[in-house]
Amino acid sequence: VFVLPFLSGIYQYLLVAFEKLVILSGEYVNIKVFFPHFKSWQMIVYYLFIVGIIYCFKKTLFRKAILCLFFLFMVSIKYFPLLNVKGEVSFLDLANGEAILVHTPFSECTALIDTGEGQNEEVTKFLLSKGINKLDYLILTHNHSDHNGEAGNILKNLKVEKIITSNFDTSVYAKTPITRKVSVHESFSCGDITFQVLSPKIRSEDENDNSLVLYAKINQQGFLFLGDVSKKIEEEIAEYNLDVDVIKVAHHGSKTSTSPVLLAKFRPKYAIIQAGRVIKFAFPHPQTIATLNQFAVIIYQTNEDYSIKYSYTKKSSSFTSWR
Repeated sequence: VFVLPFLSGIYQYLLVAFEKLVILSGEYVNIKVFFPHFKSWQMIVYYLFIVGIIYCFKKTLFRKAILCLFFLFMVSIKYFPLLNVKGEVSFLDLANGEAILVHTPFSECTALIDTGEGQNEEVTKFLLSKGINKLDYLILTHNHSDHNGEAGNILKNLKVEKIITSNFDTSVYAKTPITRKVSVHESFSCGDITFQVLSPKIRSEDENDNSLVLYAKINQQGFLFLGDVSKKIEEEIAEYNLDVDVIKVAHHGSKTSTSPVLLAKFRPKYAIIQAGRVIKFAFPHPQTIATLNQFAVIIYQTNEDYSIKYSYTKKSSSFTSWR
């Protein structure tokens, strides 16, 4: 403008237009921005980096180098799940329902089993806070809102490559162009993990018994994801020969599930109960806890331990919990 004074009029119009655009955006456009959750050491590095930029930017010689480093740092933040050498299976503590994240090292596989009811978009926020904006698989075990209630919001906010449902699922999610409906004895792979479909064999009048039951080896540990099936279905599953280390207890720990026949056959070391926090249900049932104790199973339950995570590397693994 100072070099070419005759452009000052155009400049003023552009300035006013931009100002009005900002005001309109503030009033009518609702943009949600989710930042990844930083660990303590990442926060320290971030702030030290900002201080370094402010100090060095005054020195012309370093400006280009600092800008390049800052750009690389921001890119690494966006894609930091790709740099994660740890794998995890996270069982989320939700107000109502279940959601399980399977996330392997270097993001070779990112799968979500169920979504919970969707209260406050808690699963979507959790995924985005971890820097996860793409799912290889969204697995919906059955058509109950406490298992698929947030699916629509997740599909809206994340890129989902494939939806997996039971062949007997009648929900809208079983009818999308990216849906694969699976039957018993089928399998599907995600990174180095193969999920085997153990149930349902036939359509049941009880929607809980239409749940997908999945088995997978994760870090050489056998995980059995039981959905909401009843003892009757569990006893059918006990006919399989499987190495089971961890079971996701069926139906939130209800007394209708957790058959002694299943536990006697597989002898799991750990049981995860995603109880939810709906008072009227009072999950888990004392009978379920007693049955698990009878078989000396180590129990983690979300109503006491909050969210539960199985973390692993090539050399070690552990269970931890967080709020």
